[in-house]
Order: sequence, then C-alpha cells, then structure tokens
Amino acid sequence: MRLSVTPGRWHLRLWLEDPGDWETLPRVLNRNVTANGLVLDHRAWSLPEWISRRYLAGGQGDTPSLASAWEAFGQRRGDRIDATLDLTDGQLEIAFQGDRPTYLAGLTLAPATDAGEAALAGLDARRAEAFDAAWPVWSPPTPVSGPVAPLEIAQNGAVRYALWLPPGAQVAQVRADAGLEVQAWEGRWTLERAQAASQLLIPAARHLMPLGSLTSRLPDRPRRLVLWLRAVSAKAGPHALTLHFADGAVQRVPVTVLPITLPEARTAVSPYLDDPPQEVWRADGGEDRRLEGYRCDARFLTHLGLTPHAPPLDLHTPARLRAMLAESAPPWIAYAGLKRALADGGVEATAKRLHDLDGALLPAQRDQIYWSIADEPSNPAHGSSDFAAGARLREALPWLKLAAHLNAPGDAQFLAGLDMALVNQGFGLDRPQLRTARASLTRPDAKLWLYNAESPRLAAGFWLWLTGAEGYLQWHARMPTADPFDPTDGREADFGLLHPSADPCPALPAIDDSLLTLAEAVEDSRWITALAGSRAPAAARLLGVLRDTLGDRWADARARATPEFFTMFRQKAALALRP
Repeated sequence: MRLSVTPGRWHLRLWLEDPGDWETLPRVLNRNVTANGLVLDHRAWSLPEWISRRYLAGGQGDTPSLASAWEAFGQRRGDRIDATLDLTDGQLEIAFQGDRPTYLAGLTLAPATDAGEAALAGLDARRAEAFDAAWPVWSPPTPVSGPVAPLEIAQNGAVRYALWLPPGAQVAQVRADAGLEVQAWEGRWTLERAQAASQLLIPAARHLMPLGSLTSRLPDRPRRLVLWLRAVSAKAGPHALTLHFADGAVQRVPVTVLPITLPEARTAVSPYLDDPPQEVWRADGGEDRRLEGYRCDARFLTHLGLTPHAPPLDLHTPARLRAMLAESAPPWIAYAGLKRALADGGVEATAKRLHDLDGALLPAQRDQIYWSIADEPSNPAHGSSDFAAGARLREALPWLKLAAHLNAPGDAQFLAGLDMALVNQGFGLDRPQLRTARASLTRPDAKLWLYNAESPRLAAGFWLWLTGAEGYLQWHARMPTADPFDPTDGREADFGLLHPSADPCPALPAIDDSLLTLAEAVEDSRWITALAGSRAPAAARLLGVLRDTLGDRWADARARATPEFFTMFRQKAALALRP
C-alpha cells in the first residue's frame, strides 16, 4: 500500500482485526507489518499462544467497566497499531506479510502535532460515543450482601447455594463436612445482552469462574459466591460448610441433611454440545483433543444430574461419532450433523454416509439417533427445504429417524413426518397444545421434547411432569460468537453454558449460571417423583396443589413459578416426605 502525503512527521494508526462471525474469530498467528521498512508489528505465535493471549483474554477477570460498552469491549477490539513516522519525502509504503491475507479494517494518518493528536483524540471520542449509543447500558440496583442462610438437603440430593458478599470480600476456599461434596465458583462481572438479539446491555455476574481463578476484580462491586452441594454419604442431621476468606476470616453455613432419600433422576435434560471452536482449530493443526474434551464435559454434566443426549455427531468422522455415542445416553439428538452433511455434499453423498454408518453401528444404536432435519423452519432465514431432502433420505434408508426444532404455530404442519419434535413457547407450550402436538406425531414411537424455554427450570422440571414430554434440550453448551467474551460482535448474544478454556478438560469448568438452573430442574423432578411414589396423604395433596397452581397455560405457569415458588415447593415437599 502506497500513500503520498505532505512531507513531515505523521502519526499512523492501523486497525487490523477481522471481528469474526458466529463461531469464528479469525486467527492471526504470523504477521509482519512495516512502514517504509520500519517494523511496526511482528507476530510469530503458536496456536496455544493465540488462544491464551487473544481468544480467552477477555474472560479471565471482571470486565473493566460496567457503565460503558466502549470501555468494556470496544476499546480493546480492533488490533490497533500506532506509529510515528518521519516522511521527509512525503511517501509512505505499508507492507503486510503473513501466512494469510491481512485484514485492514481502518487507517488514519494525522500530523504528529498537537492539532493532529487532538484530531485523533476527537475521533476516538466520537467512536466511543457512537459505540455507547449503539450499545446502551442499563444498570439495575446493585445486589446487596445478606446474611448466611441455612441449607437443607436430602440424603442423596443436591442444591445450589448463592451468596452475595460485600465489595472486597474474597472467599479463598470452601470446605464441606464429611459426606458432603461441594463445587465452588465466583461470579465474573461483565455486561450481557438483556435478551438474545437485544442491544441493551446489563451488568451481570452470571459467568461463574472456579473459585480463586479470577485475574482481576472490580473493587466496588459485591462478589457472588455460587456453590453446588451434593450429599454423597452424609448421615441425616446437622452438618456445615465452612467459608475461608482471603483475610483469614472463617464463616460456617449450617447444613441440615434430611432423613429423605430421593429416587434417581428419570428425566432427560440435556444441553446441546458442539465442538468448542478452539478445539476445532487445534484439530485442524494436528492436535485433536475433541473427544477427550467431550468426555470431560459429559462427566461434569452427569455429575450435575444432567444427561448428555446431544453430542456433536459428525457424519464425516464415523469413528469419532461411535465414540461420542459411547460417552452419551440414548436417545441421541444429532442437532447439526445431518444438516451440515447435506450442505456439504447433498442428498446422495449424505445417503452414502448414513449407509456406511449403518454398517458400523448396532441396530439399537442406529435406531436411537434422531437426526435434526430442520431448525425453526418458519423463521424467514431458515425455510423448510431440508424436509424434502429428509423425505428422499428416508426413502433410501427407512430406518432413519428425523427430528425438527419447531418454534411457530405453523410448524405443526411438519409433525406427521417427524420421529421427534422439539418445541418451545413460539410453537406453543400450553398443555392442550402439547396434547394436540403429540396426537399429530403419528410415526411409530415418536417423541415430544421441549427446548429453549423462557423459564428453563420450570420447563425442564415441572412442565415435563405436567405434560408428559419426554425430555428437554437447551441450546447451546458451547456456541460463542466470534470473541467469546464480547457480546457486541455477533448477530446474537454469546451462548455458552460451558465457557471456553485453554485446557479441554479443566478440573472444574467455568460455566454460565443457567447450567445450574437446569441441574435444579432435575432435582425438582426427583422431588416430584418421590412425592408421586409416597403413600403419605400430604404428598398427594401437594401434587394436587402444584397442578392447580401451575394450571394448563404456559404463560400463567411462568408468572407463578417465581423463586419463592421453588423455595416453598422444596420446603413443603420435605415436610410431606419426612418419615
């Protein structure tokens, strides 16, 4: 690139970052930028270096500002390079070298004078103003720390415990009495979208980091401590958790283990797990740890009481697909595999891949895989063209099980051709609507699941019980958009119940708080099953009250299923089940 300017001293500024899209943040490992032979930037990074220094860098500590999107995200983006150059002949030649074409997002050249620097500062101010206008921040009241509340837990149960600590307080360790097992996280403060497609940002501490792993903390914000407590072998009676603070203080949390044993979870509640982008990139470079990472994810989810039903099944890698099945539980929901194969090779090539897979699987495995053929087909951007491809595939392979995610009333037209329908509130979750939907699923042994509900704990727990739906699926355990810790760089918010990490198998993963909400739904189901199996009149009365309270309409049930509702349910269930 050659430019002609007035001879003199100039301030050059380049922006070289491709902001990315969906799951991709373009990787720049090797780059050399020169101006008139002067090296402005030289980069020779390995992929692990880039993952650590760039991809994961924004999520290791609290976001710098909770009042300005520019200060939180905008000013750190762009991959900016500054240089002051003496252009005595008025000629500037900028050269870019690397292992891929350099992305030049912007360039400014200003006189290296007080007036020129003032002009650049004014440009920065206007950029900040425009960015903050596009991404306004609304701050609700700051949470207030409260007293330590006692806990109750069934003898083989689990419970989430969340506590707001005053600014500056830092828990260094949490210990549990013998027979109890605890996992501990602290909330990372950042700005999140108020809704998936909203540009309104709100401060939140829902990104849960393993205790002690935050690299920076905002000193004026309360700290959120979140624990997942399991009773493994504790006897009924009084116990305690002990919080050890960084300043040496110690605080005990009373825990009562109830003389109640819950049945094992019978509900199918699962997030969809795709391959983490950073592990796809590592695999492209010859280090494939995706299966190892999935095994660790599946083990962690199972530990929370969730069931991994939706692994990343890829028709292009049948050996890995079989290994994924072995680490998961049927029925298996193949969310993206069939659609990706059709997009890559069309119907005939996909039919051959499915035929080859048929020869490599046992019939009991093959017949329990439900291949998603459509993702919200009534959305204008999606359409329903894959249904025609699905019909052709089923003609060639009669055993093929097809599923679809439906989120509009008009999607009911597709039910008769499906082996599994996954529906959400856009389709309609009222109990009569779901009875009609089930009646329309006319294929043998067709299944009805719920997905992506606005109230996941209600949907994955009580609503499965009330409607008889076979399971609940939540998108996505791993689908960050471009920069995984910048909510402003994609069409939608970053979705990730499990946050990306340098190690595909961390001792304790960083998670979104909503993952524990799904785990709580599974615990709700265990309490409901215990009530249903009890002969105590109080148990039957409580189930009747729950049916009457939640009713038939999803909107009414959502309005009534407040945090207090769930707390009161556990308390009343414990009273009804006490021996």
